[in-house]
Amino acid sequence: MKTMLTFCLAGVLILCSFTVQKSPDIQGAWKLVATKYIDGNKEVVTSMADLNQWKMWTNDHFAFMGAYKSGKKVRDNYGAGTYTLNGNLYNETITYHVAKNLIGETIRMVIEIKGDTLIQTWPVDENGNVNRLSYVEEKYVKL
Repeated sequence: MKTMLTFCLAGVLILCSFTVQKSPDIQGAWKLVATKYIDGNKEVVTSMADLNQWKMWTNDHFAFMGAYKSGKKVRDNYGAGTYTLNGNLYNETITYHVAKNLIGETIRMVIEIKGDTLIQTWPVDENGNVNRLSYVEEKYVKL
């Protein structure tokens, strides 16, 4: 009886030791405030005077829209699709995109919220690890 009680108590302690990582609350509308591209030793920060974009999330869909300057031309930027979020590991599957070759693709990212700022970084591996030699980081503030 004592052995059985010990095993039951040990089982409860083991189950309680596992913590479920809570996903950040990304639902709502967000405005892009900063972008950074890392390519090897080169870092490119996009001037926000040249880029205006919003991104919105519902329970399982996302959409973004905006425009950016490329030289003297202003180009539209948009996309939408579905997403999953498990902890801070985020996957978005593109249904609509200005770059037609991205339609149907799934992009794996990590998402982090600090105060009113949402930071999304990609690409990442299946464990959420960023290749520090080549990645994109976007920062959004909640509207």
